[in-house]
Amino acid sequence: MRGFTLWLTGPSPALAASVARRVEEALLERGMAVEFVGGDEVRERLGAGPGDPAEARAACARRVGFVCRLLSRNGVAAIAAEPLAPAPLRDELRAAIERLVEVELRGSAEATAGTADAPGSGPESERTHVVSVAGEGGEDGAVRAIVSLLEALGHVPGIGGGGYLAEEEEAIKARLRDLGYI
Repeated sequence: MRGFTLWLTGPSPALAASVARRVEEALLERGMAVEFVGGDEVRERLGAGPGDPAEARAACARRVGFVCRLLSRNGVAAIAAEPLAPAPLRDELRAAIERLVEVELRGSAEATAGTADAPGSGPESERTHVVSVAGEGGEDGAVRAIVSLLEALGHVPGIGGGGYLAEEEEAIKARLRDLGYI
């Protein structure tokens, strides 16, 4: 498989990092080469950047993007959990990272729990997928939705059979029973 970068954003950096780590575990279980590129570690190891907070955040995002670009072009699935700054920086990162998948985590009813919405239609969101961490699916549903999205985009190989882990298949069957389909 070719490398790619998954960039998670959301209302809480801690939540984005938690989901990123869980996606990393899911991809490692599939035998993929995966690396989490955390902003805290980048700031600690590569420098904090300028004194101005906005400039420091932008510098960190560029550094995270640079590391992700190097990893992904060498066949690694790079996962970042950093706020994507203003549109010009977002466009700069999109231009630099060839196979970039942006996922915005939402904690409210703005998105359906455990699903990945199609990218938006405006220029700023043309590559951003929205995944909810609210509701009964919570983080587990968000992780499943992100992995399914990566499968659909061809970045992650599906698993044999129906493409679901046994526990996921049971959860789907239970949901279908609750809805009266089976």
